[in-house]
Amino acid sequence: MTNKKKICIFCGDKPERKNKEHVIPKWLIELTGDSKREAFFGGNVSREKRGIRMYSFDSFTFPACEKCNTEFATLEGATKPIVIKILQNGRIDSCEITTFLDWLDKARIGLWLAFYYLNKNWAGISPKFHIKTRIGTRDRFLIIYKTNYNSSGINFIGAEGLSFQHSPSCFALIINNLIFFNVSTFDLCDRRLGFPFSQKTTMANRIQIEMDMVEGFQRVSNPVMRQTFLTKGIILFQPIFKEQIKNAEGRKLYNNEYVRTNSLNYEEGIGKVFIENNGSTHPLSAKDKLSIVPDRQHDYLRFLPKLSKMTFDYQLHLFQMPSPENLSSEEKKEFKLNMKAMKQSNETFLKIINQQIAKKTQQI
Repeated sequence: MTNKKKICIFCGDKPERKNKEHVIPKWLIELTGDSKREAFFGGNVSREKRGIRMYSFDSFTFPACEKCNTEFATLEGATKPIVIKILQNGRIDSCEITTFLDWLDKARIGLWLAFYYLNKNWAGISPKFHIKTRIGTRDRFLIIYKTNYNSSGINFIGAEGLSFQHSPSCFALIINNLIFFNVSTFDLCDRRLGFPFSQKTTMANRIQIEMDMVEGFQRVSNPVMRQTFLTKGIILFQPIFKEQIKNAEGRKLYNNEYVRTNSLNYEEGIGKVFIENNGSTHPLSAKDKLSIVPDRQHDYLRFLPKLSKMTFDYQLHLFQMPSPENLSSEEKKEFKLNMKAMKQSNETFLKIINQQIAKKTQQI
């Protein structure tokens, strides 16, 4: 399906007083090198021109309303000094981490819509949300890795594949020698952080899920994530329950001392930031300030293939989290076909990434 309708990546409407938004913001491009430098943006899957896709960061822009662009400049302005602190191994507090997680939401959904445009909607989807409606609305999970990469640069992993087009919940962002593995979705970490959770999540149809919410255990269970991830990273979690408290039944589940004590802003449905360290997880207090850069590091070129596989594999895991048992026979068939296509897409992009890494290795 070809996308012909131009929409604002922030609000989803037809852009008013059309503007252009840098999905990778100009301040970050300039902070990490020449704004006109070319970078690898995955493989071009459009029928007109297949092959490796190379763009200058300066031209990686997409439609936006002037009003929306101006509105989100506030978030960009707040995030820039935080990113600089992180890159300099500075200490930040939970509010700054929350702002950074909001910005990662913006970047992740922005990249999703960017590749929706670039690949001419090869997944055949119809976006039901945009940046404005997805910032700070789902549980967040972040692992920060350090590598021995000794130059400036920026790129991302996982945004170009078919699994990300169907479910833009997981990607990795590379800034200089740091890698941010970011995940955001419903019911991601709330159960094992002691918050109310869905004891059964099912697909109602192709685009909606149904959650059977129950009271939380009001204690942290370690490890918070049962899946195995690459080691040597600092792990952060943040439960978000904005959507869940919009009705009286949901508010009743969350209205208890444990949730209130472990919330950064209870009324807004924002939980505290939790950090996992040496097998133990605890919430950060308002006074806590810490560096989120690990002491240990990975070899950059050896680590990237492993990180790429972990990212693509976890995207598939997230897509399968809601049970498809309530779907019609036709919908179940479509679900299986999508899974097969996503696996093939991920394998293709992993080969492309590994080829690019092999070239860099040979140049050293």
